[in-house]
Parts: sequence; structure tokens; C-alpha cells
Amino acid sequence: MSPPPLLQRALFPCILFALVGLTFGAVRAQGEVIDFSYKTLDTRIGQKFLIAFWQDPDLSQLGFTYESFREKLRRFTRELESELREPLIEAGFGDIQISIIDDYDSLVDERNLGRFHLLHCDPAVYLLPRYESLEPYPYTVLLEEADREESTSSNAVIWVKKDSPIQSPRDLINEKIVSVHPSSLFGGALQRAWLWDSPFGALRDGREYASVQSGAVSEGVLRLVTSLGTEDPVEAAFLPREGIGFQVAAQMLGLKRVEDIPIRTLEIPSSEFPLPGNPLLIDRNLLEKFPDLGEQIRQFFIEQKLPWDWISPQEADFSSLEDRLSPLLFKDGNSP
Repeated sequence: MSPPPLLQRALFPCILFALVGLTFGAVRAQGEVIDFSYKTLDTRIGQKFLIAFWQDPDLSQLGFTYESFREKLRRFTRELESELREPLIEAGFGDIQISIIDDYDSLVDERNLGRFHLLHCDPAVYLLPRYESLEPYPYTVLLEEADREESTSSNAVIWVKKDSPIQSPRDLINEKIVSVHPSSLFGGALQRAWLWDSPFGALRDGREYASVQSGAVSEGVLRLVTSLGTEDPVEAAFLPREGIGFQVAAQMLGLKRVEDIPIRTLEIPSSEFPLPGNPLLIDRNLLEKFPDLGEQIRQFFIEQKLPWDWISPQEADFSSLEDRLSPLLFKDGNSP
């Protein structure tokens, strides 16, 4: 027998909180690099060629889409072994290890530590290093993803509850805001940079407003709608305009359509500009020591189109993005 309607309403937040904790606790608990595949090229050589691909934190919640991604990685591993076996052995690599990173903190750490020979990441993670002392940076851009349909600044928006009294960015002062991560391009970085230099004056994270990090778009949506997992109510969210995380959130809220999620966008009155795709970074030392291998790797990625289509980096777009994010870099000796 079902509980009475009043009890159902009372139990819903508790049940949802438990589901959020179980689902995202499992994903976020990884919090490290996930080994995906391993190939031996020459048993006499112990050095590993290390590659890490960035994965949307919400992807593992969508069965078919997630398995499709993993199958692309398996194909990539086979083709890489077949096409670059000899050049890698000549460069002193006896094994290939491919990993997945689906946690922003881990991605930022790896971007700074430089432990991989190839690192696929978010453009803002590349441009906003956490540690000032890292000069020169361990990586340089080799390629970027060619699918850039969503790579415009208009995909970074501020969301509020549908019935929220907030009508302007000025209304965000003294409020709590959830973001995916401070270095997520569409889930925090662009919004924070815009608010820093907004027409309403400098609205700075930790000063004019407080923030909390969700780690995934879906969890950001759930925290905005329910305020679960936070001490104070969340009044806004820095999230992309669209993405698979909204599908996951709708499912967890028991809604049939993404459009039924009770949130709306708070438009940011800024000019639209193109952005780079997710970059594939290459270790600077490797490229300097084996420039021919670097070129062979570049050609391999472009020709094989795995796990995504790739193009040469559009330097103007990276420079433009760096300028847009400049408010988040150290100003007058103070951290943003």
C-alpha cells in the first residue's frame, strides 16, 4: 500500500537526497584517474606511453551513450597499437596505457603535474592553472576537437529556479550559487569571469556571492531545484545551456522531459564569441625530444578520427578565450 499523499511529499526530499548521494557519491568517489586499457608493445622496454581522455562526469549515467564512448576508446587503442607501434618503441616506450578522467579536480591536478604524455581536457582547465609556480607549463596544445557546434560563449548561462525573484545578475549579491567547477568552461569559468567585469560592478566569487561546487551538471541542477547537500539554499547555478547532464537530472527528478525541470535562464548581456574545442595536450619535453613522433601522433589522430574528430588548434580562439578569462587570473597580487 502506498503512503498517504502528505507522507509522500514529506518523504520525497529524503528519498531524492539518498539517490543523489548514492549516484553521485559513487561517481565522485572515484576522484582519480581511471585505468581503461593497457597494451604491451615490447616486453623488453618498461616505459609506458600514457594517454588520458576527459569524460563528461554525467556520461556514465547514460548506459548506451556511455558504452558507445567506451567502444570508441577500444577501437582507438587497437588502431594506435597498429599504426604507431614502431615509432613508440623507437622512442623508448614498451607499453601503452589509456586512462579516463571524469572528475574536474583530478583533471586540474593532472594538467598541473604533467604526468601524461597526451592529456585531453577542458579549455578552461588548460588556461587556468591552479599553481602559480608552474612555468613553463608541462603541456602545449597539439590538437582540438573538431565538433565545435556548442563552442560559443552563449552556451554558458546562469540558471535560477523558475519561480525565483532573481531577475538580474545584480540580484545575485549575497546569494549562494552552485557551479560544476571553477575551471569548467561552461559550468563556472565563463560565468565567473563575466560577473567579475559585469556592467553591475565586480561580482566576485567568495566576496559578493558564495559558491559551492557540484562536480557535474546533473548534480548542479538537483542542488538548484532542491538545495539538498548544502547548508543554505542555492539560488542560482553556473551551468551550460544544454547537455546530457540535464537528461540525467530530469530522470532523477522523475520528469519525462528536460523542459519540465522547474528552472529558467538568467540571460547574460554579453557579446557572443567563438571558443576552442576541448584540446589534446602533449607533453612539451616529449615534443622537444621527439618532434617526428609528435607529428606522427598528430597525423594519426586527424586521420583516424578517434575517439573524436580532430583539427589543428585555432590559436586565435585560444587567445580570445584567455583574454575573456583574464579576470580570473591573479589581479593586483590577489587570487580571484
